[in-house]
Amino acid sequence: MDAPPQPGPDAPRPDRCPYCRSDVALVTGAQVYPQRPDLADRQIWRCVSCDAHVGCHKAGARVVGRGGTVILSDGTLPMGSLANAELRAARVETHRLMDTLSHAPACMSRAEAYAWMARLLELPPEEAHVAALSFEECVKVMHGIEDLMRSPSESTAAPDATRWLAQAGIGHSVAEDGHLVIEAGDETLDYWPDTQHWSVRDQLVGEQEGLHALILYCVQGRTRNKGARSRGNAGSRSAIKR
Repeated sequence: MDAPPQPGPDAPRPDRCPYCRSDVALVTGAQVYPQRPDLADRQIWRCVSCDAHVGCHKAGARVVGRGGTVILSDGTLPMGSLANAELRAARVETHRLMDTLSHAPACMSRAEAYAWMARLLELPPEEAHVAALSFEECVKVMHGIEDLMRSPSESTAAPDATRWLAQAGIGHSVAEDGHLVIEAGDETLDYWPDTQHWSVRDQLVGEQEGLHALILYCVQGRTRNKGARSRGNAGSRSAIKR
């Protein structure tokens, strides 16, 4: 016999903003989305200082938590983690692309699509929710979906790479041999679309692999450069591998 759902108040609630460490307050959709009357009564956890927020499951919703425990939402159970504008946009696009997996060539049911996402991100199935994904995880899922939905005859090389770089606002040019030269803040990178390998010029940090990892490195580089200028010294570097 299945265990009865746990009451909502026992579930974790956010207490600090992950971006500015300010307090988090429970507000209504009318305050966050005044142009959306359909969300007026929805509870939302929002940072008191910045724009980061996350919506809540409706009261009475049964939500599978960690370890498979079923939690009964009281209307204040967060659907994921607080997100700033950039992460919210990434989650919206990830949701949209997840919905496309029901079409050919993937032809997945909703359950199959989320099981695939869990395997891709190496997450327990109960934790594979778009509202809980980081920006890095969203990018990895979006690239994975693009791979799944690409027809066998479609190229995986430069056209896809240039489109993703343009969408991320990353400047680049094509060298004579066909590889891409990318300007990422104070750094210049080389990317070979056919093999998805890339490296940093002059400050070689080892050969990296994967377009999503390249884009994340460049996006994080903007943050590193801003932080370095504000502190007057260089920030740390990290690259996320596939």
